[in-house]
Amino acid sequence: MAELSHILYSFSTSSLLSNFLLESKVHGTHVSIWFQRLIVPVSVMVLVLLLSLQPLKTTLKNAFRERWPTSKSYQFLSQFTNQYDVVLSDINSSWIVPTFGGKVVAAGHPLAFVPDLDVRRSDMDHFFNKEAVLSDNERQQIIQKYKANYLLLRKSESLNWQHLQQLFILQGQVVFESDNFVLISLKPT
Repeated sequence: MAELSHILYSFSTSSLLSNFLLESKVHGTHVSIWFQRLIVPVSVMVLVLLLSLQPLKTTLKNAFRERWPTSKSYQFLSQFTNQYDVVLSDINSSWIVPTFGGKVVAAGHPLAFVPDLDVRRSDMDHFFNKEAVLSDNERQQIIQKYKANYLLLRKSESLNWQHLQQLFILQGQVVFESDNFVLISLKPT
């Protein structure tokens, strides 16, 4: 409704300016040449500004609000992981993990100098997939294959996060747990 009022206001403003110009020609009143040249561009600019007011307000509001509320939930990683620690996590979390410390095995985006990225993605998909016919021993082999220092379980993503936590708590310890995540520090084997 507010957008409709902006449109109506824009058209009424433009029509007022054009009416003024037409009346001056009809009544023979002299309007300066610079005013005649400016009336069309100014009315177009007013029209464009008024039509874009709502999208502009939305854009400015989004630009200055708190950014990436989900990334804040990953900030704990900077307290527990170092730059060269390998963090085994689901593909979606792997986008954000390197921001706060640690390296990931695979990510949804290309990783430079990683020739076997497709194999790594497949391994991560199988590791975190509840329906995968992957034994606990095979999951163990994936951890060893990539020399993971930490296992990050995102509770909303990993349908079997409780099973994975129980399985790998024997090899390490839970160093962080929240409503969203479990971070397990894995002992080197």
